[in-house]
Amino acid sequence: MEPEIFRWVASYLRNERLILDSRLKVEEKLAFFLYMLSHNASFEDLQLEFEHSGYTFHKYISEFFDIIPILATRFVRPRYIDEPHPKISMDDRFFPYFKNCIGAIDGSHVPISLSPQYQAPWRNRKGSLSQNVMIACDFDLNITFISCGWEGSATDARVLSSAILKDGKRRASWNRGLEKALVDVLLEHNNTYHRSQNGWSSETWNMMVGIFNSKYTHVHFTKTQIQNKEKDLKRDYRMLRDARKKSGVGWNEHRCMIEAEPHLWDNLEVSFGNKIRKFRTEDSRFPLYDLLGQLYESQIAEGDFNFTSMAEPPPRDDVNNIESDGEFEDERELEKEEAAVQQADDELQMLDQAETSGVGGAKTRPKKIPKKPKRSPKKSSGDALVGVMQRFVDIKEKESKKEEATDFSITRCMKELKALEGVTPDLKVKCYGIFKCPKNCEIFINAIADKDGSALAWLQSQIG
Repeated sequence: MEPEIFRWVASYLRNERLILDSRLKVEEKLAFFLYMLSHNASFEDLQLEFEHSGYTFHKYISEFFDIIPILATRFVRPRYIDEPHPKISMDDRFFPYFKNCIGAIDGSHVPISLSPQYQAPWRNRKGSLSQNVMIACDFDLNITFISCGWEGSATDARVLSSAILKDGKRRASWNRGLEKALVDVLLEHNNTYHRSQNGWSSETWNMMVGIFNSKYTHVHFTKTQIQNKEKDLKRDYRMLRDARKKSGVGWNEHRCMIEAEPHLWDNLEVSFGNKIRKFRTEDSRFPLYDLLGQLYESQIAEGDFNFTSMAEPPPRDDVNNIESDGEFEDERELEKEEAAVQQADDELQMLDQAETSGVGGAKTRPKKIPKKPKRSPKKSSGDALVGVMQRFVDIKEKESKKEEATDFSITRCMKELKALEGVTPDLKVKCYGIFKCPKNCEIFINAIADKDGSALAWLQSQIG
């Protein structure tokens, strides 16, 4: 090791108070540790080289082993891999067969020394003492993950299972705040540009994962973990929505939870399994129900058009049966009236022929049935379809105006804030904290709608 690097490491350990000066300086303690690693030296070798007792080496070298995990978290940064290596993706022999492969895993037994009373669980199947270490690396031979500390008698499957559970619990620990943040990100990208009938595109998922991790830097979720959480939320929403349809089951709008008698809960567990049991406790609120309804209400299979071979198919509304300002009803009535007038004309024509030929005893000609005035010509199917589409567009415009009136998101608040006159950059910065509260967003949007300057006055009062 170069002298300047050695001095830098010693200064860092001293400044961070990881190793302190005592009877021996930090530099001498570091020399003990590095000499032991580089020469595989025993305590006897250290005693001959540095002329200290075995207790001294044992005491100070143990301090370095205690700080190794701390140094590892500060300096060892594994690469974040979420896509296959170019050697796989660019080679037809491997892709798409290994499209989800990002690395390789293998295990190794590292020899250890222990006191006799602790040796039993550490003795492996070959009779030696070791710890079972699992290592993962990418296809550039860079180590990306290490799991160590398992006794030598533990199987490889048990070590792998432990690594998966511990890693998932540490990195994918969700709470209600993070779930709400994820739903907000999904709602922001709930449009036809980002979301098709098959769901969000892969590019949109990558963008949403980046936005989520940039907002909450204390966690780092992978794309797979966020997608799995979105599936769990969708499953819970669908389960609660179907449970609400059961007879005798109620829904508390204020507490956002199901209310039912114990015997009804037993029936729900029979219908939906143990997954609904978590919503049975008193604190099992699900405040994301309404927001998830905006995401999935038209995206979940309902089975409304299902029928079997033993039953009559349900009536289905197609384009020709959609009501559009009574146009089709008027057309049907007009066709009936025209048919009745045509029938009356045919009967009069037959009577006229009978009088001309002298057939029939009646000489008086019956009074002719007056024709009803003709209405406007029948509309073509193309005109009717245009009317249907116009009606559909009007309905969508009303729905969009209604959604805009109830949109109290932070994005809209920032948009309205930019449009206000007299708003300085300092005031904008202070308003960011105010808009974190949903009630403040609702008050601000309603004040903006009044257009009397009360919105700006309210913001200034909240800042003051």
